[in-house]
Amino acid sequence: MKKFFGVIFIIIGFLILVTPFTPGSILLVIGLDMVFGDRWPWWQRAKERLKLFFKRS
Repeated sequence: MKKFFGVIFIIIGFLILVTPFTPGSILLVIGLDMVFGDRWPWWQRAKERLKLFFKRS
């Protein structure tokens, strides 16, 4: 079910990305994380660094 929603978010995020003046392309990143997040070690490290950065703020 998680991968299904991930694919949906990727499609919606890409459509939002290519339409001008439409915010919300973050759904593309969320969908990619839901589908491929476990397979990309660099993405896991980047997420951990972002979590630490926002905890300090």
